[in-house]
Amino acid sequence: MREKIAIAVCVLALVVVVALSFVFAVRHNPETATATPVSAGPPPEPAPMDPAESNQVVAATDPSPVANPELERGRTIYGQQGCATCHAIAGSGNPRHPLDGTGDHWTTEELPHWILGTGVAADELSTAVRRRKQRYQNLPPEDLNALVTYLSSLKEPKE
Repeated sequence: MREKIAIAVCVLALVVVVALSFVFAVRHNPETATATPVSAGPPPEPAPMDPAESNQVVAATDPSPVANPELERGRTIYGQQGCATCHAIAGSGNPRHPLDGTGDHWTTEELPHWILGTGVAADELSTAVRRRKQRYQNLPPEDLNALVTYLSSLKEPKE
């Protein structure tokens, strides 16, 4: 009898761990959790958006080619550095700290401090966040400048 109870407890514990893992994955990777399976075919084309009617950040959602190569490079660096782990742009990424409108809130002189957790940002950020941002201290200056260019392009839509 004890053996059956032990097996039931182990199975129940396993089910709870798997369920909690799934919930954690969905909350921290919403775009991955809702992705269409590979065998289901290509994803549907997104409906065209009118920036005047949208609350989305125009620079982040504009599917047209970027005229400024520095801007495109900054967008690439944003993805390569895993910035969406902590931040969201136009609803994509971690919604806890959205970067929408960053270009309206900070100047190009202030943005590097917020990226690196130094200067004016050091007093505003928690110790844990400043520690996490230390890894960006090793970004080459041209990558940091491209990231600043990209983030400064994120403006709130005009109404």
